[in-house]
Amino acid sequence: MTVDDAVRLIASAVKDRDVTKALETAMWLEREVVNTSFKRAVIVVIAALRTVQTVNTPYTWSICDSAVRNLEKSFRSLYMRRP
Repeated sequence: MTVDDAVRLIASAVKDRDVTKALETAMWLEREVVNTSFKRAVIVVIAALRTVQTVNTPYTWSICDSAVRNLEKSFRSLYMRRP
């Protein structure tokens, strides 16, 4: 799996409200990534997903959605730069 695949899978799993798949992928991504600012975004997603596991409400899901959008934005800015 590539970093790109992992980011897409996390976004898809959160959209489908599949906490387990999103959390497993995010934890894998945290181990694989070395860039500090991107790793921070992954850790925020993991924290949001763990919060959803504990308190499953529309509010916690909105926090999780926001964290995933931030992760996608961070991924695009770091890995999709134009030469």
